[in-house]
Amino acid sequence: VFTGVALDPAFDQTGTVFVGEADSRRAGSNELAIVRYRERAGALGEGATVIAGIPMADKSAAPFALGADGRVYVAVPDDEAPAARPHAYAGRILWFNADGTVPAQSTAGSPILAVGFNEPAGLHWVSSGPQLLMIGERETWPVSIAVLTLQDHAAATWPRMPAGLRTSSSALSLEQSVRIASLALGSRSERGTEIEVMFVDEGARLHYGALTPTGLVSFGVIPLGEFGAPTGVAAGPLGWYVAVRRPPTDHAVSSFGILQLRRENASTTGRSTNELQ
Repeated sequence: VFTGVALDPAFDQTGTVFVGEADSRRAGSNELAIVRYRERAGALGEGATVIAGIPMADKSAAPFALGADGRVYVAVPDDEAPAARPHAYAGRILWFNADGTVPAQSTAGSPILAVGFNEPAGLHWVSSGPQLLMIGERETWPVSIAVLTLQDHAAATWPRMPAGLRTSSSALSLEQSVRIASLALGSRSERGTEIEVMFVDEGARLHYGALTPTGLVSFGVIPLGEFGAPTGVAAGPLGWYVAVRRPPTDHAVSSFGILQLRRENASTTGRSTNELQ
């Protein structure tokens, strides 16, 4: 089962793509494997499993990200079954070299890097830190988005504890169990200290703001109105792309589309770029 994909930050030179695959091992249980492919003439080939055997519950998400440091970071979910004995990687952030080996800076040769969310929903590399932006849910944490700083490996406690991010927006309080369905990081600001962020919450609202070294700032909700309810977001070289769902028509057929959003004169504008029926 396909679980995710991430491009090598140097994809233009290497053509390397990492794909997450979940294999069923026993009833209600899967194991995550991350397979490295190379793009050749528009097709993926030369598949090689570099990371394997990571336990994960059925239908759980295990997002992963590639860092500019050449490493693979994996957010492992906790087991959903209350009676099950949790495995060592449950609710942890793991890190590996691109060939699947454990980094030399790891504690006791373990791939465990930090405490993570029990129900991870996203993992994003932030090169300015360097940092990992984590999204998910954990019963004992009051936030659904957190950041893990990756500097000073030797001085850090183990496993590391990420810091919850705060926001200055009155329209959004991340301390009130906001559940993020999809998030994307955009370009860096002209000042170089902020990175644009856009995300969709599970209430089908689209948020836009900035990530700074101290937290999330200047967040606001972008109303899409007749364009539909947002379901996902991605960043591209020409702006933001938002998947939307529209109400059924008189013929009871739902309409889906993709909007392209771009900043124009300090405001975010949108237009429909593609229609899917």
